[in-house]
Amino acid sequence: MSRRRRMSWLALTRHPGSSCTAVRSIHASASCASPDAITFAYRVEAELARLVLPVTTGPRRVDGLWRHTCLEAFVKADGEGYCELNFSASGQWAAYSFVRYRESMTALSGLPEPRITVRRDAEVFELVAQVARSGLAGCTAADRVKIALSAVVEDIDGGLSYWALAHPAGGPDFHHPEAFRLEVSVGRGER
Repeated sequence: MSRRRRMSWLALTRHPGSSCTAVRSIHASASCASPDAITFAYRVEAELARLVLPVTTGPRRVDGLWRHTCLEAFVKADGEGYCELNFSASGQWAAYSFVRYRESMTALSGLPEPRITVRRDAEVFELVAQVARSGLAGCTAADRVKIALSAVVEDIDGGLSYWALAHPAGGPDFHHPEAFRLEVSVGRGER
């Protein structure tokens, strides 16, 4: 799993109102190697046998992925609007746009299918998703975007834990403006 050395990984923290003893750590990264796409990467170190990870079935758009184990990214440029991206270990994905905080959710219909790769062994699960900027509402012309990285993890007992770069006060809320902690230059790509 050599990608780990080339990326700048950030630790996701578990929301204090949720628990999951099977997970040791979750790290995530977002980068832009070209001006055309954003790459999101996630690494879950855990007793994977105690987690619900669907079998890889291939790419397909599916709503409701966040109800089970799901890796998520929220992307915004200037303004109040933002996009939500959901990725599953199955290879399934979903994408939505919002005009402002949790308002007017719409499926992103113009987004090309993300390129998703999944690797797993007994204790490590990795997912990398490459997403075309052309389909991300409001982000196509931006030189920089703000990103919130997060994860929902389901254990074999049906419990859900919520992981993010930052958690606002109160319950888990990946959409909250305080969650957008990562800023990525996307205009010219990283060199």
